[in-house]
Amino acid sequence: MKVNIWHITGYTGRSDYDGSEDDNRDFKIAMDAAFSKADIEQIMLNYWNKFYENVAVKAELIETKEIEGIERR
Repeated sequence: MKVNIWHITGYTGRSDYDGSEDDNRDFKIAMDAAFSKADIEQIMLNYWNKFYENVAVKAELIETKEIEGIERR
């Protein structure tokens, strides 16, 4: 199974977002390679919008890896 490693940055909160200097989210996540950049950003937006008024997300692909022993169903 192929997975993509994404670097996610963005903002979640109640105040206005003025740009990347306000970012308070910064982490890496592994997701199935079938998901596109737009898919990953939408997944994060859908999740965080449940809890915060203002959300901004940017996903950057770091690398693609093959993981053995895991099969897609």
